[in-house]
Amino acid sequence: MKRIGFIGLGVMGSRMAKNLLKAGYPLTVYDKVPEKIQSLALLGAKGASSPKEVSENSDIVMLSLPGPVEVEEVILGKDGVLEGLKEGGVVVDLSTIDPSTARKLYEKCKQRKVRFLDAPVSGGAVSAERGTLTIMVGGDRDAYEEVLEVLKVIGKNIVYVGPPGMGQVFKLANNALAGINLVATAEVLAWAKRQGADLYKLYEVIRMSSGNSWIFENRALGMVEGKFEPGFAIRLYRKDIELFLKEASEAGVPAVLTSTVLQILNIALAMGLGEKDANAIIRVFETITAQKISRGE
Repeated sequence: MKRIGFIGLGVMGSRMAKNLLKAGYPLTVYDKVPEKIQSLALLGAKGASSPKEVSENSDIVMLSLPGPVEVEEVILGKDGVLEGLKEGGVVVDLSTIDPSTARKLYEKCKQRKVRFLDAPVSGGAVSAERGTLTIMVGGDRDAYEEVLEVLKVIGKNIVYVGPPGMGQVFKLANNALAGINLVATAEVLAWAKRQGADLYKLYEVIRMSSGNSWIFENRALGMVEGKFEPGFAIRLYRKDIELFLKEASEAGVPAVLTSTVLQILNIALAMGLGEKDANAIIRVFETITAQKISRGE
């Protein structure tokens, strides 16, 4: 079996890494937090002291990191992945970054005769745990085909979407739409609460009606019931929206709704909600409307 390296053992990464272990892949792992390495080591992974050490023991190195700065540092920095990965190896970046950084990393890897795929994921912690993520893969098709069996361990819907950077284009498009629906869901719940509506009945009706969306169906009850533990942290949602808006500005494409989403997310961070799950966006609307909506503390 291919030797796999996994760097970044947070909410998403740890779950994906566990599924690779369950599938029997030899796994070497690294995270800046030693306790996270130890948790995977107890399950059979080999711990490493640096990204370089991970790549020295791997044919495929997978990354699940917060953003473009961290991804670039792990791949190109001192004791980084490219210092240890052999020619012909594959770097699979499962993080959400901007397309331009993904293209840059593709070229840097190519210079070292290493393949790079941008392969951001969607579906959240539950899908990561179940191995049912959606994965959008950009890069060379031969590299995609080489790692496809590995991706099938962590994902259910795996789509090759085009050349380097295109995986990130698809992911940012998805997250912009998700962000708009997230804020819209919270806004509607706040309005309906003020009208005296039973929010559980509202949920059932909208699920069967034209206003439904994946976000509404999977997050509205979490907002009402105060399920605010990540999940997908608000600070990461803001990062993705900022990346989308940066790319939209450079392309000369207006992004009025997404710009509004960013301001609501900024308010949430100012309220100290950055580490909370995206469901906690309802707290912004509770403050604005001076009413209790969620059952949580």
